[in-house]
Amino acid sequence: MKKLFLLSMLLLASITFAQDTFVRNYTSYINTRNSIQEPEKKTHLIVIFNADKENKVVFRYANGNSRTFYQVGEVINNKTNGGFEYQLIKVIDDENGQEFELQLFDNDNALRLIFSEGNNIEFYK
Repeated sequence: MKKLFLLSMLLLASITFAQDTFVRNYTSYINTRNSIQEPEKKTHLIVIFNADKENKVVFRYANGNSRTFYQVGEVINNKTNGGFEYQLIKVIDDENGQEFELQLFDNDNALRLIFSEGNNIEFYK
């Protein structure tokens, strides 16, 4: 019984902690405030998912600054009404403690930061 328990714990640990780090680059973004979309703006943002093989996401900006967000909760896989597949995670900002959601679209073209209903930022390649 102890061996079965130990094996189960090792398997769970490997599933929980064995995460591949991957990087996405974004070149523009659209900010939406109070459901009003602002014009598209250019940017240079590098986003590192599962940085250091941990449950964190690091944003690296063109000016050299970076910001770290820690995942709180499970990854939710779903589809939009239009059929676009995505992964959704809740994160907390290491700098100010703000919680919001990151929605990463599987087509590799967009990342949405959802702060509240009608308030988000969408990054594009």
